[in-house]
Amino acid sequence: MIVWWLIFFYGSLALNYTLNPFMQGYHESGNFTVLGKSLDSLKINLIWYALYGVLFLIMCGILYFTAWGKNATKLSGGLLAALVGLNLAFSLLQLALVIGYGLVKIPIACWKSSNLEKRLDFFRYRAAYYDDKIIEVTAEKKNNLQQLIFCSREIQVEPEHADYKA
Repeated sequence: MIVWWLIFFYGSLALNYTLNPFMQGYHESGNFTVLGKSLDSLKINLIWYALYGVLFLIMCGILYFTAWGKNATKLSGGLLAALVGLNLAFSLLQLALVIGYGLVKIPIACWKSSNLEKRLDFFRYRAAYYDDKIIEVTAEKKNNLQQLIFCSREIQVEPEHADYKA
Protein backbone atom coordinates (compact mmCIF):
# COMPACT_ATOMS: atom_id res chain seq x y z
CA MET A 1 0.00 0.00 0.00
CA ILE A 2 2.85 2.39 0.79
CA VAL A 3 4.40 1.70 -2.60
CA TRP A 4 1.15 2.67 -4.37
CA TRP A 5 0.89 5.81 -2.30
CA LEU A 6 4.46 6.80 -3.18
CA ILE A 7 3.84 6.14 -6.88
CA PHE A 8 0.66 8.21 -6.93
CA PHE A 9 2.06 10.99 -4.75
CA TYR A 10 5.28 11.53 -6.65
CA GLY A 11 3.62 10.88 -10.00
CA SER A 12 0.97 13.52 -9.41
CA LEU A 13 3.62 15.87 -8.03
CA ALA A 14 5.77 15.48 -11.14
CA LEU A 15 2.83 15.80 -13.54
CA ASN A 16 1.36 18.78 -11.70
CA TYR A 17 4.55 20.83 -11.85
CA THR A 18 5.99 19.70 -15.20
CA LEU A 19 3.61 18.14 -17.70
CA ASN A 20 0.48 20.15 -16.87
CA PRO A 21 2.07 23.60 -17.43
CA PHE A 22 3.83 22.28 -20.54
CA MET A 23 0.54 21.05 -22.02
CA GLN A 24 -1.22 24.33 -21.17
CA GLY A 25 1.51 26.30 -22.94
CA TYR A 26 1.38 23.87 -25.86
CA HIS A 27 -2.37 24.34 -26.17
CA GLU A 28 -2.17 28.15 -25.96
CA SER A 29 0.70 28.44 -28.45
CA GLY A 30 0.01 30.13 -31.78
CA ASN A 31 2.40 27.99 -33.81
CA PHE A 32 1.20 25.41 -36.29
CA THR A 33 3.83 22.71 -35.92
CA VAL A 34 4.44 20.33 -33.05
CA LEU A 35 8.03 21.52 -32.69
CA GLY A 36 7.01 25.19 -32.68
CA LYS A 37 4.31 24.61 -30.09
CA SER A 38 6.69 22.61 -27.93
CA LEU A 39 9.41 25.28 -28.08
CA ASP A 40 6.89 28.01 -27.27
CA SER A 41 5.64 26.04 -24.30
CA LEU A 42 9.17 25.47 -23.02
CA LYS A 43 10.00 29.18 -23.40
CA ILE A 44 6.87 30.17 -21.50
CA ASN A 45 7.41 27.65 -18.71
CA LEU A 46 11.18 27.96 -18.44
CA ILE A 47 10.77 30.89 -16.05
CA TRP A 48 8.47 28.85 -13.81
CA TYR A 49 10.72 25.78 -13.93
CA ALA A 50 13.69 27.96 -12.95
CA LEU A 51 11.65 29.54 -10.15
CA TYR A 52 10.64 26.08 -8.86
CA GLY A 53 14.29 25.01 -8.92
CA VAL A 54 15.49 28.11 -7.09
CA LEU A 55 12.76 27.81 -4.45
CA PHE A 56 13.60 24.13 -4.01
CA LEU A 57 17.28 24.93 -3.50
CA ILE A 58 16.43 27.75 -1.07
CA MET A 59 14.20 25.47 0.99
CA CYS A 60 16.82 22.72 1.00
CA GLY A 61 19.41 25.29 2.10
CA ILE A 62 17.16 26.54 4.88
CA LEU A 63 16.48 23.01 6.06
CA TYR A 64 20.14 22.01 5.88
CA PHE A 65 22.03 25.09 7.09
CA THR A 66 19.82 26.74 9.73
CA ALA A 67 19.25 25.52 13.27
CA TRP A 68 15.48 25.74 12.77
CA GLY A 69 15.76 23.66 9.60
CA LYS A 70 17.95 21.03 11.25
CA ASN A 71 15.50 20.82 14.16
CA ALA A 72 12.49 20.55 11.78
CA THR A 73 14.28 17.90 9.72
CA LYS A 74 15.13 15.88 12.81
CA LEU A 75 11.58 16.08 14.19
CA SER A 76 9.89 15.24 10.88
CA GLY A 77 12.00 12.20 10.07
CA GLY A 78 14.55 13.49 7.58
CA LEU A 79 14.99 15.87 4.70
CA LEU A 80 12.62 13.98 2.43
CA ALA A 81 9.81 14.08 4.98
CA ALA A 82 10.34 17.80 5.55
CA LEU A 83 10.20 18.47 1.78
CA VAL A 84 7.03 16.39 1.48
CA GLY A 85 5.52 18.44 4.29
CA LEU A 86 6.49 21.71 2.61
CA ASN A 87 5.03 20.47 -0.66
CA LEU A 88 1.78 19.54 1.03
CA ALA A 89 1.61 22.94 2.74
CA PHE A 90 2.20 24.73 -0.57
CA SER A 91 -0.38 22.56 -2.35
CA LEU A 92 -2.95 23.18 0.37
CA LEU A 93 -2.32 26.92 0.11
CA GLN A 94 -2.88 26.76 -3.66
CA LEU A 95 -6.01 24.68 -3.14
CA ALA A 96 -7.39 27.11 -0.58
CA LEU A 97 -6.81 30.07 -2.91
CA VAL A 98 -8.39 28.39 -5.94
CA ILE A 99 -11.32 26.82 -4.14
CA GLY A 100 -11.90 29.92 -2.04
CA TYR A 101 -12.33 31.96 -5.20
CA GLY A 102 -14.61 29.31 -6.70
CA LEU A 103 -16.64 28.94 -3.54
CA VAL A 104 -17.54 32.61 -3.74
CA LYS A 105 -17.82 33.27 -7.48
CA ILE A 106 -19.68 30.14 -8.62
CA PRO A 107 -22.66 30.48 -6.24
CA ILE A 108 -22.93 34.20 -7.01
CA ALA A 109 -22.99 33.49 -10.74
CA CYS A 110 -25.60 30.74 -10.27
CA TRP A 111 -27.71 32.99 -8.07
CA LYS A 112 -27.57 35.84 -10.59
CA SER A 113 -28.51 33.58 -13.48
CA SER A 114 -31.35 31.83 -11.65
CA ASN A 115 -33.86 34.68 -12.01
CA LEU A 116 -35.13 34.50 -15.59
CA GLU A 117 -36.83 37.91 -15.47
CA LYS A 118 -33.57 39.61 -14.48
CA ARG A 119 -31.71 37.75 -17.21
CA LEU A 120 -34.30 38.79 -19.78
CA ASP A 121 -34.06 42.42 -18.63
CA PHE A 122 -30.28 42.25 -18.79
CA PHE A 123 -30.32 40.88 -22.34
CA ARG A 124 -32.87 43.51 -23.38
CA TYR A 125 -30.56 46.17 -21.96
CA ARG A 126 -27.59 44.69 -23.86
CA ALA A 127 -29.62 44.56 -27.10
CA ALA A 128 -30.63 48.22 -26.71
CA TYR A 129 -27.03 49.17 -25.90
CA TYR A 130 -25.71 47.46 -29.03
CA ASP A 131 -28.53 48.97 -31.10
CA ASP A 132 -27.46 52.45 -29.93
CA LYS A 133 -23.85 51.60 -30.74
CA ILE A 134 -24.82 50.47 -34.27
CA ILE A 135 -26.72 53.73 -34.82
CA GLU A 136 -23.72 55.75 -33.59
CA VAL A 137 -21.29 53.88 -35.82
CA THR A 138 -23.60 54.20 -38.82
CA ALA A 139 -23.96 57.96 -38.28
CA GLU A 140 -20.20 58.33 -37.87
CA LYS A 141 -19.61 56.29 -41.02
CA LYS A 142 -22.09 58.45 -42.96
CA ASN A 143 -20.41 61.63 -41.67
CA ASN A 144 -16.97 60.32 -42.62
CA LEU A 145 -18.21 59.36 -46.07
CA GLN A 146 -19.68 62.85 -46.59
CA GLN A 147 -16.38 64.43 -45.55
CA LEU A 148 -14.51 62.13 -47.91
CA ILE A 149 -16.78 63.07 -50.83
CA PHE A 150 -16.40 66.78 -49.99
CA CYS A 151 -12.62 66.47 -49.85
CA SER A 152 -12.49 64.50 -53.10
CA ARG A 153 -14.39 67.26 -54.90
CA GLU A 154 -11.83 69.81 -53.70
CA ILE A 155 -8.89 67.88 -55.09
CA GLN A 156 -7.45 69.13 -58.38
CA VAL A 157 -6.92 66.36 -60.92
CA GLU A 158 -5.38 66.28 -64.34
CA PRO A 159 -7.86 66.43 -67.24
CA GLU A 160 -7.20 62.84 -68.40
CA HIS A 161 -8.20 61.54 -64.92
CA ALA A 162 -11.28 63.73 -64.53
CA ASP A 163 -13.56 60.80 -65.48
CA TYR A 164 -12.52 58.95 -62.30
CA LYS A 165 -13.30 61.82 -59.96
CA ALA A 166 -16.44 61.38 -57.86
